[in-house]
Amino acid sequence: MRYDTARMRHIGMALGYPRCCVDHFCGSLDRGVFPADGLQDGEWRGTGFVPCPDHAGRIAREGMAAVLPSIEANRLAPFPFQFGHGAGPDLVQEYVDALDAAAA
Repeated sequence: MRYDTARMRHIGMALGYPRCCVDHFCGSLDRGVFPADGLQDGEWRGTGFVPCPDHAGRIAREGMAAVLPSIEANRLAPFPFQFGHGAGPDLVQEYVDALDAAAA
């Protein structure tokens, strides 16, 4: 299955995810590997956030407090980071499209 990694990258950055995590996620998709396999048992399960190995280790040691302040500070999306349920990719894409239109 091919993924639109440019779209995924744009959405990940709008959601405030660390660049290294977005790069890891998109790079894995480009190699045909879905990076969430085996990772969705962590504290971030159901959030849409897939951490890179470095952040996954930090979260395992320190909890989501290791990354949540950074996500919240860099988040462009008008809704908070959510545990157990997300805003959904369509709402996120709608917001990203509005950002693109405003920047044009």
